[in-house]
Amino acid sequence: MILVIVYYILVALLAIGFFSVALSSFSHGGTTVLQGGHSNLNDVRVAGNVESVPETEPEAFPEEEPLEEPEEEPEPLEEPEEEPEPLEEPEPARKYYTFDTTNSDTPLNVRVAPDIDAKRIYRLQPGTKGYVLGLGDEWSYVYIPSKKGYGYVFNEYLSMTEVSEEEFPEELRDITGPAEE
Repeated sequence: MILVIVYYILVALLAIGFFSVALSSFSHGGTTVLQGGHSNLNDVRVAGNVESVPETEPEAFPEEEPLEEPEEEPEPLEEPEEEPEPLEEPEPARKYYTFDTTNSDTPLNVRVAPDIDAKRIYRLQPGTKGYVLGLGDEWSYVYIPSKKGYGYVFNEYLSMTEVSEEEFPEELRDITGPAEE
């Protein structure tokens, strides 16, 4: 047990001796090695041949004047370009139609609204002629000259023919009627 303690003491002494030698200064071939562990050069001790250098004050740098940034002329604000008003698309030319009823045996009902349950206002015989004022997918709003009246007719029973504006009565051209919604 004593041998173990002696062993540890010897190892400790060797370590202290090694570190003290490493931290001491020494000279090798005219090169001066500074003593370690110092951060301030005034406290450093040197070993070997060192020429004496007179202490000098560090050169003072002339105070720099702040650089003046050239004044940039502000860029003129660009006025936003006016967006051109969108061109109004011309409404498609209205198409004009005449009709003939195609019912064969029974009269065709003309109603007040585009609905099979709407009130019936006229009954048209097969071959009755008229003008389509508002063309819908299933129902059309029509004028019947023989009745001098308006109403809705189911398209399935109409044979429509497109005609020119001149062939369509002038007094009806501006009437479009309430088309099917």
